[in-house]
Amino acid sequence: MEEGRGLGGASTWGKGWGAISGNMKRIHGGNVYEVARRLGCAPEDILDFSASINPLGPPPGLLNALVAAYGRLQHYPDIHNRTLVDALARRHHVRPEQVVVGNGSTE
Repeated sequence: MEEGRGLGGASTWGKGWGAISGNMKRIHGGNVYEVARRLGCAPEDILDFSASINPLGPPPGLLNALVAAYGRLQHYPDIHNRTLVDALARRHHVRPEQVVVGNGSTE
């Protein structure tokens, strides 16, 4: 592997972010396609930790869970998250009033 070649599977040791950022516009969530183009690698070779996305991909069993829940996609989820709150309260042996859930990192 070449020194400073990229992110993820390729090393940037000793080069720092400046070695690969150049004049790239910095935006939230990264731009793996632009970084990959500049580094000459595939986007899949880059682990992007700048976004709230699992860099390892979806967990096993997720596709089955999505298929099982497909029929419920016609409705918005419960805005109070009652099922989730109740399940978390039971799991952690607390009252539902002690559980707070949100819709992502900005809420």
